[in-house]
Amino acid sequence: LCATKPFQNIDDETETLKKLKSIIPKLKQINLEKERYRLLMNSYLRIGYIEKAYTLTEEILAQNKQPNIKNFQCMLMETLNKPSSLIKDCYSAAASLYQHELNKLDSSAPNYTQILWGFNVNIFHAGHIEYRYQLKKIVDHQKNETDQQFYKTLFDLETNADLRQELLYSIASRI
Repeated sequence: LCATKPFQNIDDETETLKKLKSIIPKLKQINLEKERYRLLMNSYLRIGYIEKAYTLTEEILAQNKQPNIKNFQCMLMETLNKPSSLIKDCYSAAASLYQHELNKLDSSAPNYTQILWGFNVNIFHAGHIEYRYQLKKIVDHQKNETDQQFYKTLFDLETNADLRQELLYSIASRI
């Protein structure tokens, strides 16, 4: 008979989190920056160290202003219930980073639509609700069915307050 357990129980989860917490100091010593950041971020989120994840985004952004990291930082701010004005400023800053990336691209670039989406969704979350139309336009202009479904799912997630709250709760549930 096989002695493996098909399901994880609470004790397993507690033990996993305990082990994960214990290796964080070792993760901080990883020389490859990108790998260190990835493993630390995943660990912090898994353990529920949302504030540490937020601080890590600060460290990453101080070295390289990546729009996707800035966007994620804004989501962490929402999860941590930071003041609304700070969150909107964060999304505005993320939109600016996406705009900078857009300015470097030709509209035929393979990642142009993703960057354009990033710009529009961040400006939308910064409080410019009229950008909802721009997001819908991106969905409607997808020629490939898979891409259209992908952007439709993103649209629903970003513009439906209940779905967005579920996403933020899923991050916050790790706290």
